[in-house]
Amino acid sequence: MKEPSNVDHFSTELVETSRLSGWLDEIQLEGDIKSVLKSILQTTHEAGSKVIRVGQWLLSRVYEIVKEFPCTAMGMTIGFICGSLVTSIPFIGWLLGPSLMAIIVTAGTLTGFVSDIYAKTLKQRVQVVIAEAAPSAI
Repeated sequence: MKEPSNVDHFSTELVETSRLSGWLDEIQLEGDIKSVLKSILQTTHEAGSKVIRVGQWLLSRVYEIVKEFPCTAMGMTIGFICGSLVTSIPFIGWLLGPSLMAIIVTAGTLTGFVSDIYAKTLKQRVQVVIAEAAPSAI
């Protein structure tokens, strides 16, 4: 069997499998969901003579987003839960559910993103990036 490797655009800063597996063990989710995520982590795809770790790449991106923008991820989750509750209302949910779901999830995501923007560490990172991009402007 071929040893899994990474194609160039998939190999950029992947989080190690052991770290992702530990993260999946730590988060508070149902056991079934954790087992599905772990099977996604082990998913590979053969492309020519290379085996690409697609699952590791996907969960690395999710891990980085949740780590970098925790309020955004939480806002999206809460928006999805509230949207699901609205769509479960008889008749009204059936009529307005699809559009209200999108609006509520977007509102939750934006609320979380604004919270992340105002976080002190994110402000400092933005200032560093601005200072590096235009050192003569400051």
